This record gives sequence, structure tokens and C-alpha cells, in this order.
Amino acid sequence: MIRPSMRRHLGGLLVAAAVFGALALLVVGGIRERWAARRAFPEVQGTVVVPGLSTAVSIFRDEHGIAHAEARSRSDALFALGFIHAQDRLAQMVWLLRLARGRTAEVIGEAGLPADRLARALNLSGAAETDLSRLSTDARAALESYSAGVNAGIDQIRTREVAAPIAMQRLEIPLEPWRPSDSLAVLKGRFGRYLFVSTVAVYDPASAGPYTESSPLRAAPAAGVEEVTGATYGPLKAECDRIVRAALGDAATTVRPTYIVGPGDDTDRFTYWVERMALGGEVLGPPEPSSELQWVDVRDLCPWIIELVEQDKPGIFNAAGPAVPVNWEQVLRELARGSDKPANLRWATREVLELGAIHASPP
Repeated sequence: MIRPSMRRHLGGLLVAAAVFGALALLVVGGIRERWAARRAFPEVQGTVVVPGLSTAVSIFRDEHGIAHAEARSRSDALFALGFIHAQDRLAQMVWLLRLARGRTAEVIGEAGLPADRLARALNLSGAAETDLSRLSTDARAALESYSAGVNAGIDQIRTREVAAPIAMQRLEIPLEPWRPSDSLAVLKGRFGRYLFVSTVAVYDPASAGPYTESSPLRAAPAAGVEEVTGATYGPLKAECDRIVRAALGDAATTVRPTYIVGPGDDTDRFTYWVERMALGGEVLGPPEPSSELQWVDVRDLCPWIIELVEQDKPGIFNAAGPAVPVNWEQVLRELARGSDKPANLRWATREVLELGAIHASPP
């Protein structure tokens, strides 16, 4: 027989035990949640062996946790980029892909139907497949390298080397291979305006000037050409220009500036002449002093680019100045007037430059 006083004490003990048990469950649950989250963190130290690389790639993270990759080829660099994205952004990537493919309802049920119907009505998935088929061999190879890197990260989850992102675990989103067209599908409709900064070097120098936005572009570089040199810069940039237009159409704004000058210019292309004329003395100027010279100041270019985006302006825009045409002689003599040391300008000929193995760059 339990006395009333004992019942009171026993009831208090039972309540305390229940509270303690609930707290224990919360603590254990919190520990398990934290452990699961930690297992989903990317590996930041050591060596990871993955198939698909031609040589070793170094991936390191700075003090802000931002990943950087060093590779010896473009394909390995893109592979590393895909691997990093799978480490850091897989849940977001998978969700954006399901939005583009019209497959969110498979995960969240009826709540995803409106977005899925819109994506399928716009045929974003089909448009991505079409765009992929129209890309150049090099562009497709780039997407394939990136996809291989993403899949290497996914394989780490399949083999339980790391855990899947918490969001994918909670929603029970299955792991599926990342395809080259998936990258294009994710981009479809995910931005209002895509800005591509190109260059006037994309124009075919054999075409009659002056260049307009509709002037012919340089031919694509030979297959496999990746190194940027004075000879390959224009063709490679022209191919990038074509890829952007083919993949994004009117969603892209392409700006093609001439030589960019101003603060931060470390190329020595324009600043050389300012410094040289300030020294005075005998100055050897470039050939054809009457040829026009164009440039654009970065302090004018950047606000104008931002304005294009804010106004949602599609199309291609050359960026060159000044508004009033000037030639080399006018520019150099104006620079000379700003110096207290007299300068005697002499103009080189192309024959002299050739003898000295100095080649004039195309405009």
C-alpha cells in the first residue's frame, strides 16, 4: 500500500524523469543532427582519389572557406570546379535542376505542380538539350568535364565517403548522375539578364572597317586550342561570344570594349606612352601616326554596363571612345604638352619594327 505522501513524491519523480528523458532525447537528437551535418561538410584536407583527371589537381580554401583550384589543363580545371560545386552546392544544384526539368512534385507533392507545369510549358528541359546539340565540340567537352567533376562528388556520397547534404536527406531526394545538359537547364530562366564582357578583338581583321556590332567574327580556334596567347586570344574570345549568343539568345547582353584604360590598368599598353612622353627626348612612335586610336576608360565603362543590365537591354554593344576621332600623333603630342621636358617624336615604319622582331598588334 502506497501512502498519499509517497504518491506525491512518486508523481514528482515521474515528472522529473519525463522531463529528463525529453531533455536527453533533445540532446541526443541535436548531437545526431550536428554529426550528420558535419559528415556532409566537404573534405578540406588530405588526398581524394577520383577517376577522370589527367593529372593531379590542387584544391585549397582561403580564410573565408572559398575554394580555389589549380590545374594544368582546362578540362581538369572544369572537373575540379564541378567537384567543388558538388561538395558545396549539391542540394541547391539538384533543386534548381528539378525546377528546370519540372520535377519538383516528385519530391514535395502537389505544392510543386505550379512550378513544374510552367517549366514544362516553357520546355526548359527540351531547350537545354537542343542548345547542347548546337554547341561546338569544345563547348560540349567543357560541360562534360564539369559534369564528370560533379559526378565524382556524387560518387563520394554513393560510396558513403561523405554524407549527402542535410536538405537532400530530409526530403529523401535520390542521387542521379549530372548530365552536360543539366548545367544548361539550370541556367534556363534562372536570371533575368546575362552580361558577357567580350572584346573588339573578336572581329575578323580581314573584314572592312570600321567594325560594327554586325561585323564578321574571327574563325573558331583549332580543336584543342586552350592556351591564351596574342594569336589565340581573339579566336578564343570570339568562340565564347558565339557560345553565349547561341545558348542564351536575347537573355544575353554582350559588351565588346576596345582597349580599357584607367585605374587598375596594369597592361602597360597605354600608360607606357604617358610615362614615356613625360621623360622627353627622342621618342619613337608607332607606325602610321595618322591612324585612329580608340580606348574606353574603366570609370565610364563600368557604370554604363550596370545601366545596360538595370535597363534590361538585350543585344551586342561596342564600347569605344573618345566620341571625337583622334589619331596617334594627336594623342602623343597632347601628352608631350603636359611634360616640362621637350620630346622629339619620330615615327617608326613597319619594316623597322619587323627588323627588330616587334610586331604591331591588330586593332
